[in-house]
Amino acid sequence: MREGKEEDCQRYFSQVLGPTLNRNGATVAEVWYTIWGNSPQFQSGSVVGSQAELRRLLSSTKWREVLSGLEPLVTNLNIRTVRAR
Repeated sequence: MREGKEEDCQRYFSQVLGPTLNRNGATVAEVWYTIWGNSPQFQSGSVVGSQAELRRLLSSTKWREVLSGLEPLVTNLNIRTVRAR
């Protein structure tokens, strides 16, 4: 997160990113906020029912809008997808 944007970032996640994921078939499974140490400050994990749903979500206009809203709040944004076990 950018310095001084911690509250804005948390608010954005709870009011925009999380609900957008939920409305588009993803279930937010976990959220981590690191206040000390050398790991990412903010991490989240979500579960999607299928690869097709994931592709639809990640290629949607709404997803691109949500990501652009994060740009002023974060640095070094990384998104990873992994197959659930």
